[in-house]
Amino acid sequence: MGSIKKTFKMGHLSTEEEDEDRSRTLVVEVEEKREEKRVKESEVKEKMVKARALDTLEEGEEQGAPGMVVDKVDEQGEGGEADDEEEWQGVVKKQTSRKTKAQKKKAAKLLAEKRHLASMAARKRQNAFLSSLSSKVIRRSASSLPTAEEIATRRQAAILARFRNGLAGQKLGKYVVPEDEVDVQLGEDLTETLRGLKVEGNLFKDRFLNLQQRALIEPRTRVLPKKAKRRVIEYEKHAWKRFDREQNA
Repeated sequence: MGSIKKTFKMGHLSTEEEDEDRSRTLVVEVEEKREEKRVKESEVKEKMVKARALDTLEEGEEQGAPGMVVDKVDEQGEGGEADDEEEWQGVVKKQTSRKTKAQKKKAAKLLAEKRHLASMAARKRQNAFLSSLSSKVIRRSASSLPTAEEIATRRQAAILARFRNGLAGQKLGKYVVPEDEVDVQLGEDLTETLRGLKVEGNLFKDRFLNLQQRALIEPRTRVLPKKAKRRVIEYEKHAWKRFDREQNA
């Protein structure tokens, strides 16, 4: 384990003003934890939105973006090729005889050119759609990125939290270092007399947790005692063997 900075903790406070300050700090800590939870939830939501945008992008690549419907080309053999050739040249006439090799080559060439032009138009529309979508995604990601000041404040807050809480909540080895438990009593539990006042906290437990958080001892879980399993052994005594012989005799 690498070098670990020494941490310090505030002792138990006694006066009323210090108790009020302590209660305020506890409330602030609870609010900070809630804010961290909200930030994590917002980050998860942003990741989900980006994943959905990528899924829609992949579907657009496979199926085509909206407004990119390409006219289907009819392929019906020799008769279909003749109709395409006639429509392309603007001539309408009936086919009375079979095509020659030159006519077939010319029709195939015209059909290939038509397909090429259609694919080029579809690719152009798809590139325009992807460029507009990528620019929108880049704008959203740039607006969601934190600034340098926010990053510096987060780092400073993390350093202060590490100095204040030590290694609490971090995993070292097999177990996680436990965090401090806040002892809270309800107004119903409080009594007017000191004789009926309940004891708060446990000094041994607090010291034990503090040593774990300061990396002076390894974190561990509580091991409960188990009852030993007793095995019953049966064996025959010598007197019983004699009694058995007398009965047989």
